Amino acid sequence: MADYTIPLRGHGIITAERLLYRGYAQRLAAYAVTAFMVDHAAFR
Repeated sequence: MADYTIPLRGHGIITAERLLYRGYAQRLAAYAVTAFMVDHAAFR
């Protein structure tokens, strides 16, 4: 029964997952930009 009540009250968990995913996306984007800049400078 607890498994059915958790999703109904899980707004805080969803928000935490959203913030975690946003932070991961920002880190991934920053890493991609840094790698692109390094590659661009190396090939220039």
